[in-house]
Amino acid sequence: MTHHEHASPGALRRSGASRPDERGRDPLTRVLELQRLAGNRVTRAVLAREKEKAPPANKQPASKPATPPYFRLLIVDDGKTVKAGLGIEVVSEVRRAQPRDLGKKTFVAFLIHDADAAHWVDVVGEHLDLDARERKKNEAEVKAQLAAEGGATMTQLADRRGLEQSISLVSTLGAKAEEKKQGAGPKSAGRLLGEVIVHELGHSLGHHEHEKAGIMTATRVLGSGAYAADHLSKASREIIQKRLEWIAETYPPRTP
Repeated sequence: MTHHEHASPGALRRSGASRPDERGRDPLTRVLELQRLAGNRVTRAVLAREKEKAPPANKQPASKPATPPYFRLLIVDDGKTVKAGLGIEVVSEVRRAQPRDLGKKTFVAFLIHDADAAHWVDVVGEHLDLDARERKKNEAEVKAQLAAEGGATMTQLADRRGLEQSISLVSTLGAKAEEKKQGAGPKSAGRLLGEVIVHELGHSLGHHEHEKAGIMTATRVLGSGAYAADHLSKASREIIQKRLEWIAETYPPRTP
């Protein structure tokens, strides 16, 4: 994995990126809501498909916010296309070298259903310019991180201003095991999968180092019974907030 550290420019608070939307939420609040949304939407769809359960025929799609959020996360699940609000979309595929605003407005996490590191390095290579000489090293790091964290994030420096583009891999194997564990179930599995998604998104948003506590720890320790959801530490929140503001200030949306 390639990780790069950048000092965010001063006066970040002047950026319009942290202006709240019509519901009073700033970009970081939307990031923090991923854990609940993944549990309520993404995991339910994934685990239901594993059980071959069809969704209710009368289920209505989630309504979109009146004002589109600035940032979005694409969760790529090759089973069924589901769309959710708050800038989170679950899609069935992402084309090669897409999306074009990767790292500026859009972040991508692939839900993966096996531990085949070689295959998933190939998938990541469709979107990032990976060094062929680093192939074996990349495979080894992806394999190790999937085993320890349940996910892995590969990052490249995309321009001289400090733009980082990344692709995250999030394993559903842990969530499926959690669902079957005594005293756990789908809700517990959802919390686990949502937390891994947030962890890897944190890496995509400039949180390159692990912490000793909170969601950004290097490993997730699972005990008996239902999975107890964790949280982002204050330090992690500040790192992510600054990166979101820096991105919005450095790469503002184009006006007609």
